[in-house]
Amino acid sequence: MSKENKIPEREALSIASIENNFTYHKPFGSRQERYERIRALGKELAYEFSFSCPASKELSLAMTNLETSIMWANAAISALKDDMTNDLFGMTKAEAIKKGVCIDCKQPAMSGCFSDLDVREYKISGLCGRCFNQITGGGDE
Repeated sequence: MSKENKIPEREALSIASIENNFTYHKPFGSRQERYERIRALGKELAYEFSFSCPASKELSLAMTNLETSIMWANAAISALKDDMTNDLFGMTKAEAIKKGVCIDCKQPAMSGCFSDLDVREYKISGLCGRCFNQITGGGDE
């Protein structure tokens, strides 16, 4: 199913999640430093396991689970939406909504919302309809 097809609203968030989860996100801000720190600590622990534990199924499982833990820790860093929005826009979504402004253009949000869908999108992303359409390539309604 292409993104252009009309889909029920309940599926729209899952499409946004799919797009986000399967898109490469280049690290920025403090993320690269955090990734490197987590990997360095993981490597240190892996060496400790290797030197302290006998070769065994249990050691193999410990190493596999350590790798998995590092992967999920990095995924958690990648998912820092407030950190990302603050780095990109200079404020978090919550701050934009509290001020009633668009997180991107900083104008009163409702002046850029042309429909109920735009208002719902603003509550999800902090973007007014005009900026959301500009970012996603949609048209003003």
